[in-house]
Amino acid sequence: MDGLVLVAGTMGAWRAASEVWWAGMIVGMAVGHFFLFCNVFRISRTPEFIWAGAFVALTVATVTSGFPG
Repeated sequence: MDGLVLVAGTMGAWRAASEVWWAGMIVGMAVGHFFLFCNVFRISRTPEFIWAGAFVALTVATVTSGFPG
């Protein structure tokens, strides 16, 4: 399952970056952190997805508006 998420995330980041560079960065950062928390820290799925959603929201806010910086 983890490999599928990494492959799909990498392809999504590549596709997003081909349209808008910062969108690819956001997807790539979320995939990288998913890999880190899924394979290094080993937390369960529900907290992992909650954390990933909060991370993506904060990353999008920072990239688009500079807040929180």
